Amino acid sequence: MENLLTHFPNLSLTPGQKKALVLVESFLAGKEQVFILKGYAGTGKTTLLKGIAEYLKAQNRLAHIMAPTGRAAKVIRDITGLNATTIHKAIYNLDKIKTYKAGGEKGNETFKYFFDLNDNTYSPGTAFIVDEASMVGNKFNEGEFLRFGSGRLLDDLLRFVDLPSQKGHKIIFVGDGAQLPPVGDATSPAMDEGYFLEKNLAVSSYELTEVVRQQQGSGILANALYYRQLIEMEKAPENKLKLDFEDVQEISVENLGDLFTRLAPEPDILKNIIIAFSNEKTRVYNRLIRERYFPEHQNIVKGDILQVVKNNYSRPGFELMNGDFIKVLKAEGEPVSLSAPVWVNGKQENIDLKFRDIVIEHPSGKAMSVKIIDSLLHSPHRDLSHYEMQALYINFIIRFEKKHGTRFGRNSEEFKSALRSDPYFNAIQAKFGYAITGHKSQGGEWHNAFVDFSGRSGLSRDALRWCYTAVTRASKKLYVLNPPMLEQMDFKKIIPVQIGKWANPRNFNPSYLDPGATPFHAQDAPIAKRLKYFELEEKFLPAGYSIESVDSKEYQEIYTIDVNGEKVTLNMAHNAAGIFSYYTVSPQDGISQQVLELAKKPFSWKIKLEYEPKETFTKKLF
Repeated sequence: MENLLTHFPNLSLTPGQKKALVLVESFLAGKEQVFILKGYAGTGKTTLLKGIAEYLKAQNRLAHIMAPTGRAAKVIRDITGLNATTIHKAIYNLDKIKTYKAGGEKGNETFKYFFDLNDNTYSPGTAFIVDEASMVGNKFNEGEFLRFGSGRLLDDLLRFVDLPSQKGHKIIFVGDGAQLPPVGDATSPAMDEGYFLEKNLAVSSYELTEVVRQQQGSGILANALYYRQLIEMEKAPENKLKLDFEDVQEISVENLGDLFTRLAPEPDILKNIIIAFSNEKTRVYNRLIRERYFPEHQNIVKGDILQVVKNNYSRPGFELMNGDFIKVLKAEGEPVSLSAPVWVNGKQENIDLKFRDIVIEHPSGKAMSVKIIDSLLHSPHRDLSHYEMQALYINFIIRFEKKHGTRFGRNSEEFKSALRSDPYFNAIQAKFGYAITGHKSQGGEWHNAFVDFSGRSGLSRDALRWCYTAVTRASKKLYVLNPPMLEQMDFKKIIPVQIGKWANPRNFNPSYLDPGATPFHAQDAPIAKRLKYFELEEKFLPAGYSIESVDSKEYQEIYTIDVNGEKVTLNMAHNAAGIFSYYTVSPQDGISQQVLELAKKPFSWKIKLEYEPKETFTKKLF
């Protein structure tokens, strides 16, 4: 009888992959509704999808494969040859904009726009497979004017698949839980069984751990596994990138530009990427690389690589998703400026936006003439500001009413249709794509990844996830800038304190080196009292003072000191730990004050600590 394993005739499966496929087959035949296939980087998660889809086809069942970004969907198509779409394209009706009223009193509300869910017309028993599922978030997300469904992507996905129905649909989430969670989420909900259990959905999972994508001895692989281990620890003891490999090389910022352009003499979407933590860093690196490629051109030119930063659905069938990379085929002419009055801090200001006509190569390979918001391309900010988005919308309204008058309201089909297709309102929002942030790199893979770890070299789980995600973007070679070389001791500050000022000296319990008997203390007298005698003797002898007698009490020592024939009484008190903290002298004259100052002068005891450290960082401290 045909089973799922027979659909991998040319693939040498690891034991873990075989077990995963057995579990997937059981899941597809059983009553559970959700399966989570987790796996380390390089464990072959995406490769398994092709066989699963072929198995479903042999069972006369459909498999619909999707991913959070267009780039991730393209990776699936390139690796498996399967058709894959973005989640947004699969579950939302992008052909029709709906409206809802928001804010204001009755009769004075404003309209907002949203794409509603598609009707799920898939045949019963369809399996929906979501790759790169760690990127699927569920935090409420609403754009300035446009929202998708409820604004919660994972909730909408489940609502679309309609698992509680009697159609027998299944959903498989495939991803790496160690990668960065979606922006705004603390964890990756689609990788968390608890999220589905709270929704009363039957869920099972399996995690692949055997790496097959890269050869043994790979430094990229070694570092990926190292960061996985750190992430899984309750408290990471260190963050030290491993550099002793042929495919991992540390470089300086000074050499970055030359090396980048030598490896890719012309801009290439697949070959090179720079990954940094902050948007300001990526802006600096983008400028650096463009100066190498296009030294005479500050503005966008033919050959430039861009990354889309906002979903764009103005061309049905040729959508552009947040994270997609596009290449500029033509960029000529001057930008066009549009403006609109916007209320800013209580007064009206004209906000200007610049647009430029360019021709791009769509990820599908098709050449397309589009407008791009040139202002954003050169802005230090990641996105358009609230006021710029307002200006974009107000400018559209001005142009629409100039053409049509006021006979069409903002809830009319004419208004929504014009908004949907307006080339300025729907102009592409993108940034230069040579250097990107760690979040923007997810779902992508490049031959060479240049990673600047500045700002992400700490021991927090967020920092370690960032490092793991960035490291695993390289398929051939990882070039490292500012590598993390930290351990917990690097965050400790040693502060000198006087022993008499300790808050709780009883917890210290030092074992003093036994000084032996003194002329006034027997061998069995407390060590602290005998040490105090030898301390004072060492202090007084150079000054010509001598100790004539000692009256030793339980928590008190009374010394008689001879100072050039004059007698001074030094009274000292100590606590149960042997710490002296109270000193008085008599008579109250200048000679006595000199004795007091000398007695209280700091002094180092010789002690031995009988202590066995338990944690890595305390061993280092000891």
